[in-house]
Amino acid sequence: MLPDEFFIRVNNNTQYVREFKTESQLSDFVLTDDIKYYFIIGIEFSPDSAKISEPNIVDTIMSNFALLYPTYEMMKYDLRI
Repeated sequence: MLPDEFFIRVNNNTQYVREFKTESQLSDFVLTDDIKYYFIIGIEFSPDSAKISEPNIVDTIMSNFALLYPTYEMMKYDLRI
């Protein structure tokens, strides 16, 4: 449900959300996670992006947090270490 410009980085391999055509592709990619690397879901902004300008940054952070929070909720209860 994340917008296309979000990416997922697993074991230093990055794929954008738009690259996953099925849930199975996403699941297969995420399940390759190795605990010695960071697992990152993110978005990048150019330094001159209006989204991170002083008047907009708080709204940008809050809207992105709202997009990521449901994923965090699903993941936090199923940690396998």
